[in-house]
Amino acid sequence: MNMTKRQLLSLFIVFSLTATICFADSGDFLDGYYGNPTSYANFSFTDISETPWAAEAVEYLAKYKIVSGSDGLFYPNRSITRAEFVKILVLAFGLYDRKAVCLFYDVPRESWQYPYIASAKNLGITSGITDTEFGPDLPITREQMVTLAHKATFLDKDSQTHFTDGSDLISFADESEISAYASEAANTFLRLGIIKGDENGMFNPKNNATRAEACKMIYSIITKITIADLNDLP
Repeated sequence: MNMTKRQLLSLFIVFSLTATICFADSGDFLDGYYGNPTSYANFSFTDISETPWAAEAVEYLAKYKIVSGSDGLFYPNRSITRAEFVKILVLAFGLYDRKAVCLFYDVPRESWQYPYIASAKNLGITSGITDTEFGPDLPITREQMVTLAHKATFLDKDSQTHFTDGSDLISFADESEISAYASEAANTFLRLGIIKGDENGMFNPKNNATRAEACKMIYSIITKITIADLNDLP
């Protein structure tokens, strides 16, 4: 059955917002699941008060088993690795492809991270630190994180999507420190209200991203996205 662009876009948004298709391969603190899409995790983390600005995001993603903790702790201020962030991104955006392959020597096929990295690699969302090395256990920086999220968000460049609560044209105080490859992503997300600077307006692009920061950004994306000009679509 052929679907109209209107139907496809609607399905994309619903799929992104519910984020219920997850898979069993798991890594530290990021256990996925395979099964009943109406199954939720019913718990809260005792340490999420350390980052109250991210509490709602963490609990939302935990509810859908996109992220999890250990012994009632989430460790929100802990750095998140490249592999861990890719897994969150793939699960939250429904991008898992069990047939995807990748050839990074440090991502064995039997490893928990393989299907997520392979899925993202095949879609052009991520690449390795070299042609043959992914660096799954390396901490991901803030500029690397927004770059991957930006690619995943605008995977369909023809989609009629936009974000609410956007801002006028603004930039970070440390704009000159943002790598060229990450500048568009960082500034687009800033203008759209997905991310913001610290109290000094700094993005701190080279800092390692934390688990709380990753959850907050992903949550902002999947809850702010809307369909634009839906009535004009065929």
